[in-house]
Amino acid sequence: QMAISTNGTVLARVAGALYNTQMSNATYKEVAALDPASLVNALYARDFSTTTDSAVATTLVTNLGLSSITGLNNWVAAQLTAAGTANKGAKVVDLLNGFAQMTADTTYGAYATAFNTKVDAALVLSQTTGNAGGTFAAAGTVTVANATFALTTGTDVWTGGAGDDTISATVATLGALDVIDGGAGNDTLNIVDTAAVATLGG
Repeated sequence: QMAISTNGTVLARVAGALYNTQMSNATYKEVAALDPASLVNALYARDFSTTTDSAVATTLVTNLGLSSITGLNNWVAAQLTAAGTANKGAKVVDLLNGFAQMTADTTYGAYATAFNTKVDAALVLSQTTGNAGGTFAAAGTVTVANATFALTTGTDVWTGGAGDDTISATVATLGALDVIDGGAGNDTLNIVDTAAVATLGG
């Protein structure tokens, strides 16, 4: 699925990748109509003029969740260097737009898909009247409300979300090695069985 690159989408990408930020609604309204390449050139000159290309590359790679890709940091740094002092911001825009289109790529597909999900969520928040902004990392966190989970006969490790989660088990599936954390909310553990329950570890 191809990500549509509106100004808002592009700016949400930059805010997330360069600043680890989800823009507030006030900030979004200020910049939404501006040309992204020109704006990011100006922001780069203001915020990163004394930062090495390597350090900016590290920031981008880290915020995109790509730190495990060997050599990527050096490649991004080289792209920034080649862009020249006045066009580093525009190069960031170009790199992010290209990355967003790589959802089918063998190496980068899952990362690009996750990035696009966060960008979409961040953009919705930024377009919401009164939204005060936040971190980009938190913008795309998907919380399943009121999740249900059934224990298996193997060892289960499961963490719930913010909703009221329900965990179901039987004597055969509830074991001493299971690690279940309901997370926030009012969570329920249902054990449906008539036999005696095995002794659980403390």
